[in-house]
Amino acid sequence: MVEPMPPKSTDRSGRAEPSLGSRQLAALLPDPAGVRPAYRQLAQAIGGLILDGRIGLHVRLPAERELAAALHTSRTTVTAVYDLLRESGYAHSRQGSGTWTALPPGRTPRGVSRILSPPDTAIDLARAAPGLPERTLGEALGEITPRLAEHLPTPGYHPYGLPELRAAVAERFTRRGLATRPEQILVTSGAQHALTLILGLLCAPGDRVVVENPSYPNALEAIRRARLRTVSVPVTDAGWDIEIVESTLRQVVPQLAYLVTGPSRSRK
Repeated sequence: MVEPMPPKSTDRSGRAEPSLGSRQLAALLPDPAGVRPAYRQLAQAIGGLILDGRIGLHVRLPAERELAAALHTSRTTVTAVYDLLRESGYAHSRQGSGTWTALPPGRTPRGVSRILSPPDTAIDLARAAPGLPERTLGEALGEITPRLAEHLPTPGYHPYGLPELRAAVAERFTRRGLATRPEQILVTSGAQHALTLILGLLCAPGDRVVVENPSYPNALEAIRRARLRTVSVPVTDAGWDIEIVESTLRQVVPQLAYLVTGPSRSRK
């Protein structure tokens, strides 16, 4: 069953501001029946989600009554949760508008720093890129080095990609079942370059883009630089919650969705 849409809030210009549905938030929180005191554990969990970047900043939290129903707990408990979030700096309230996420002074999201130590075993969350495969890269360089001389008389740059590469990519698509011509292929300098081109082609400033939370930080930065508004859907260890994704798509009617697909993403 799909959760009813929460009421939309707007800024002074009349545009819809980001909000988090009660069911979306409840899916990210522990069962209040299994923790004591429940309000403190729930407040700590929400603060952790904000620090991790899984809940964005300046996002309107669900109304107390709605969240209490989604968590199957009392409204008094949720009121205490929101009071503690405000006291600790993870939320603030606007009279007549509800409660909004924030960060305490001096705190930054953990996603911009390293975790684990010592440094040689740390995970750099600022870059989502694997190391180079040394053996495979060496073999590839050895294979192409003799062919580099063929490009010396040329500028070495083709706006749409090297013709041989475009032909090889087209042939691979065709072999996998999608008939493709080389002139239909555009080779970019990387995935970020391709995403930037797609955003410029399909979107206009102010359009909404559905993204996962958490997602690839450089993609989110490209979306922000294009002056687009992100609407996040949570991703848990079990993958997507299709009901939440469908509910979000119906509510915001985005121009584009940026999702990292995989065999185990869908939970329902």
